[in-house]
Amino acid sequence: MARDTRKELVKGTDEFMSIIGRLIRWIKANKKVFILSCIIVAIIITGSLGFLYWRINREHVAMAEYFNTTGDVESIESLMQNYADTRAGRLAILRLANKAYSGGDPDGAIKYANEFIDVWGKKDIFYWESLLILAQAYMDKGDLAGCLPFLDKCISSAPESMKDGALFYKGVALKGLNKPSDAIEVLRKVSGRYAHLANVYIGDIALSGEEK
Repeated sequence: MARDTRKELVKGTDEFMSIIGRLIRWIKANKKVFILSCIIVAIIITGSLGFLYWRINREHVAMAEYFNTTGDVESIESLMQNYADTRAGRLAILRLANKAYSGGDPDGAIKYANEFIDVWGKKDIFYWESLLILAQAYMDKGDLAGCLPFLDKCISSAPESMKDGALFYKGVALKGLNKPSDAIEVLRKVSGRYAHLANVYIGDIALSGEEK
């Protein structure tokens, strides 16, 4: 058994040396091709590393500007346009959606929130925030039925704090749609910082005699 193992090791070494020998002979016979291939590989590696460095540095610069930019719309739009390919540039779109909503422009909020969802490409806290902005903007426009699909998405998959917010707004929307029983059912599921407001709405529905 030991002899067989030793033979296999020797055989493996011989095969490896044979391959190395053939490679060396090929290089000697094809020096120009070998040198050109090495140059091409070196250029590709150098270019890739250079692009990676540029990309990382651009992301850092963009994020620094994102945190340092003033709150005016012009500076946020400038960041969005100049760094559209970066995380910070995409987050600037969400900031514009927030800015539009807080400024009483639901149409602008809807426009920017949808644009953010299209370019963000992942479901994280920023994605859920954009859905809540959409829902609240539709509510502000008086389209209570239109806000429900966005709220339902948050209720099904968002983090608990955002889920509570979505439940609360859904209860409010259902109350406005003259569905008091459904509204109370949803509002009773609200917890966290929205729980008190939910109880207030439940009390209002009960006092008004709307619940069937």
